[in-house]
Amino acid sequence: WGSDGKGACELEGLTLALIQAYSLGMQMNAAPATPSVIAWAIRESGFSPSALATLLGRSQSELEGWIKGEPLGLADLEDLAKAVERPLAAFFLPKPPESSGPAVKFRSLSSANGRALNPEERRRIREAARLQEVLSWIAREMQGPVLDVPHFSTRRDASECGESLRLRLGVAVNTQFAWRSPWEALSRWREAVEAMGVTVLMFPMGEEACRGFSIWDDAAPLVAINTAWLPEARLFTLFHELAHLVTRTNSACAEDAAPRSSNAGDRTERWCERVAAAALMPADALQAAMNGMTAGDVDLSTVSRIATQFRVSRRAAALRLIECKKASWPLFRSIPPHSDRQQSGGGGSGLNRIELRRQWYGLRTMMTFREALRRDVIGAAEVAEHLGLSADALRTSGSDAVSRGD
Repeated sequence: WGSDGKGACELEGLTLALIQAYSLGMQMNAAPATPSVIAWAIRESGFSPSALATLLGRSQSELEGWIKGEPLGLADLEDLAKAVERPLAAFFLPKPPESSGPAVKFRSLSSANGRALNPEERRRIREAARLQEVLSWIAREMQGPVLDVPHFSTRRDASECGESLRLRLGVAVNTQFAWRSPWEALSRWREAVEAMGVTVLMFPMGEEACRGFSIWDDAAPLVAINTAWLPEARLFTLFHELAHLVTRTNSACAEDAAPRSSNAGDRTERWCERVAAAALMPADALQAAMNGMTAGDVDLSTVSRIATQFRVSRRAAALRLIECKKASWPLFRSIPPHSDRQQSGGGGSGLNRIELRRQWYGLRTMMTFREALRRDVIGAAEVAEHLGLSADALRTSGSDAVSRGD
């Protein structure tokens, strides 16, 4: 796959390996999988051996035996491939693949290396990276417009960078105040960021996963947002990850409720947080909204009013007020740590397949594939593989396939 043909060769090799291995496996009633590939797939999955053994309903000693080269049945291998979300054919390769996706560092304010990426995060990062690879290739093939994503150093003033970023996005404060709901704010800001040339994904990753992640690419920079949180919180994550992109770094970020100060924890995380707050709440507009209030007058009700006016979360509003010396850290810590959590509801989303893909992958992704299909840059099979849609469905879907951002 791609202009150098490497992906196509790898796919051909996988297919041949699968045919040969299945033929041999049917004769032996066993799967001649490569032990080093099994070890690689388990390691890259993010599961501990004990957790994966429990998920598979096997003992840890059985799992360790497979890694050492003990035979396993085809059904066992199929279960393992499904659990670690790898193609079955990959296990028949003579050695692990050389590439394992983009290097994404987990970050939090309390520590730059707080933990390893969990299985769900790794799965979504792989999915996003595969999509980014083809979007980047399409962009180069179609010779699209030059990206408008600035490049800032974390040594620059965060507030200045945030307001400069907002100017590039071209959204006036009065327009922001006129949006009717946080959902509309999230949708409109997403459109503005995508117009800059950034792919914005929204994945259901659960509360145990990061708030979002970012992966830089010269032709198709990408951010992904965890939908486990309210739209106001997702919006702040969008701008936080956008701040990572302007530094040209790949990160998976988690917000925590640890005590903070202006110099707390990971310096890059703190800078990105300040950039996001400044972009969403420009200093002049915030000053006007304060209406002459001083830091001593600010309480949680003030924070809630500011958050509602700017369509942001209370935590984001408090951070910006602190940055502008209108509030203090004890006020921030008084906000309940789970106030950003999305309330679970019954039933399904009510969206059809096209709408769901538009929700997950964004309008930019859908329209890029649609134009590439129209210009014969890609074929129907590639559309089905990457979007889970038929080419006909993509061709006939309107640009406003869905307006909801949830």
